[in-house]
Amino acid sequence: MSRAPQSPSRFVPTLTEIVHPDDFEPADMLGQQQLADRLLQRIMPKVEAQLRASLQTLVQDHLRVLEPRLQQAVELAARQAIARAVADEIDGSMDAGDSVAAGFTDTYQ
Repeated sequence: MSRAPQSPSRFVPTLTEIVHPDDFEPADMLGQQQLADRLLQRIMPKVEAQLRASLQTLVQDHLRVLEPRLQQAVELAARQAIARAVADEIDGSMDAGDSVAAGFTDTYQ
């Protein structure tokens, strides 16, 4: 039950002429360049807006994923900084505490 190959539909585009790049005149190229420039100027605002919206969505998605990690990192850094500050304060007050205590006992005896 093999079918005979069918001829292409009449709606299928066919190449009827061979076009060589040398066939274009510089004036045609200039017109094409101007047309391309105008088209780019027309579509660039839309492309930039779409790109901006896509990037904003992408950045928001990444921030949503990174937020817990960032929060943990900031909390850890804050805890470590506070622990160091308290330790430095305790060490400093121990050294200064001896002289403060000595001054206190000298004054009120």
